Amino acid sequence: MRALIGLVFLLTAVLAMATPVPKHVPWPPKAPCAGCVLIQFDHIELRIPATLAGRILIPDIGTPALTLLPSPDSADNGIYLLHEDSASVMAVLKREGLDHRYGVHNLPELLRLLASPPPDKRLDQVFTVLGFDDSATITVARRGKLTVWRIVHPDPVLNVLYIAANDHTKLYKIAGHITDATWQDLLAHMTFSPPP
Repeated sequence: MRALIGLVFLLTAVLAMATPVPKHVPWPPKAPCAGCVLIQFDHIELRIPATLAGRILIPDIGTPALTLLPSPDSADNGIYLLHEDSASVMAVLKREGLDHRYGVHNLPELLRLLASPPPDKRLDQVFTVLGFDDSATITVARRGKLTVWRIVHPDPVLNVLYIAANDHTKLYKIAGHITDATWQDLLAHMTFSPPP
């Protein structure tokens, strides 16, 4: 009996630390977007409402990112579009042998493991680095070639959207002030489209 109780406590502790499984949510329906700005970010096409793009900026510091500012005169509430750098995460996966064990050769393949995450604490640590931890609410939406994981933290500064396209190795990231309305606006006007 004591062993059974110990096993229950051990399983509870492991599950409490495990990477949360994203909840599936519907992709927001397409909506008219009068006066939208068309932005092509690699293979992601976005029609951005003017309320989100009062100024479009590409800063020359840090990781190159396309920055959308709702107000032309303020950097508050900006949204940042960038490629998620895979080098450090893939280095950890390779060092631990997790890339071969789980067939992960790029970040989109890693995030697809979230549908049914293996009970591996080493993977949990990698997911935590990307923001998938037990303090976050995580959802996933799919339409066509695109899959979007939304991570909402108690601290909104840590909120992100990860975007992957089927058969592509890049992981796109949108960070910044992502409210429910912003999430709806972005996905309602987002499509997969190769650059011209």
